Amino acid sequence: MIFYFTAMTEKPLRPKEVDLLFEIASEMKNSLPCTACRYCCAECPKVLDIPMLLGHYNEVRFSPAINIGMRMDAVQKEKLPSACIGCGECSKMCPQNIDIPLAMKKFSDALAKMPSWADFCRQREKAQK
Repeated sequence: MIFYFTAMTEKPLRPKEVDLLFEIASEMKNSLPCTACRYCCAECPKVLDIPMLLGHYNEVRFSPAINIGMRMDAVQKEKLPSACIGCGECSKMCPQNIDIPLAMKKFSDALAKMPSWADFCRQREKAQK
């Protein structure tokens, strides 16, 4: 919506808006360059959907939002990034040379810090009272 609004107005952005856009762009440039080739998936002993997980991790890195937590709540526990055993077989196959076990660890840590959907609903209900 910010981008739509920005494109529809004929006035220059305020310095704070420019800073915010550059901050978002900087985070996006540093995202993991997964092309979803799925070469890593064939080697994963836990049969994780690594491209999907890396895509969500990239979102968490530059735009953490409760909807990522909701999406991850829908993933079976044994398919979450925390299920990664860190064997590195996936990274050996990755044409982008992504350190996938490290990314899975960082994503798992980020998810642990995010409120669960249930917690969010409880907080919202409490705030409405």
